[in-house]
Amino acid sequence: MKKRFSEIIFLLVCVLVIFMKKTVVSVADSRIQAEKEFYHKIESEYLKETRETLKESGYINSGVNLTKVIDEEGRRTYTVRIHNRRINALEETEREELLDTLRGICFADEQCEFYHEFITIEK
Repeated sequence: MKKRFSEIIFLLVCVLVIFMKKTVVSVADSRIQAEKEFYHKIESEYLKETRETLKESGYINSGVNLTKVIDEEGRRTYTVRIHNRRINALEETEREELLDTLRGICFADEQCEFYHEFITIEK
């Protein structure tokens, strides 16, 4: 009788451990999904603000590409590549002024690093 009772208790503990593990995994998955949604939203806002800044600076319809690299610790590094024929024609000082303006755009996560590049087409 005692042996049977011990077996039932052991079985119940195993079932309990399995359910606890599934709960922990589910919570972790929810957190990861929420983080993805958060970053997707702020990245979209950043792109919108970048396009608006370019438009206000006279570079409407610029091509803007945002890429990211997430390292193993979760740090994010973004590269913003911008293409506009009129930007290619600017003097170096004018490009630097535009880059400074673009670097001034706020991103909700201040821990992220940003690099800006102008894509130029050589003739």
